[in-house]
Amino acid sequence: AGLSLNEVVRRILGPAGTDVTLTILTPNDGQPRDVTLTRARIPLHNVSWAGLPGSNIAHLRITAFSKGVTDDLKEALTDIQQQGYTGVVLDLRNNPGGLLDEAIGVASQFLSSGNVLQEQDAQGAVQDVPVRSGGIATDLPIVVLVNQGTASASEIVAGALQDAGRAQVLGETTFGTGTVLNEYNLSDGSALLLATEQWLTPKGRVIWHQGIEPDVIVSLPDGATSLYPGVEAEMTPEELQSSTDTQLLNALKLLTETE
Repeated sequence: AGLSLNEVVRRILGPAGTDVTLTILTPNDGQPRDVTLTRARIPLHNVSWAGLPGSNIAHLRITAFSKGVTDDLKEALTDIQQQGYTGVVLDLRNNPGGLLDEAIGVASQFLSSGNVLQEQDAQGAVQDVPVRSGGIATDLPIVVLVNQGTASASEIVAGALQDAGRAQVLGETTFGTGTVLNEYNLSDGSALLLATEQWLTPKGRVIWHQGIEPDVIVSLPDGATSLYPGVEAEMTPEELQSSTDTQLLNALKLLTETE
């Protein structure tokens, strides 16, 4: 009792394969009880997908642009195309961003030419960041889902696909994070984070404080929740159509209308 969160985490952390005993008290128990757990390294999967029931469309979700996401996406897109799906809903909702390099890699899977973004420095000089060759889904129809929690690197991807006319973006205006922060260490031991560059879409649109405006604006109803690929895999077509995820359903409609 009285321990800070950081102290609790410090005591629980340890080498994989070793045991840790936690004393747990729940309202239903009345008395504390000991539970022994074996520590393990748990991989985080930032790319997941499932076929949408009753359709030939896949729902592919990226939760963050961490290291290795591009490789995970390529594996998912290979499976999706080999299994005969004819379109993809690329879900970037509530994706806080991550590594710029991974955002470039992800966007490049869907683009065959052009730029992914522009970088503008404090003096106003603009540098294009080109698409990388070798994209494996450059002709696969896609709709990109975004909302107010879509930020940073995920906004770069959405903006790149939108500017190229490669995808329709559906949902809500994104968060609007478009600056590059550099850390400067000071003599007193503190550090200063200073925005030295900003990201622009390939057509020069400002992301900072503006966000990416969807082509099709759809907000979730009050109390509605977003569906995730792991949930949909267990649903019937009727259950999917009766769900409250109106953004996903509208994206599905857009893709099926173009088949």
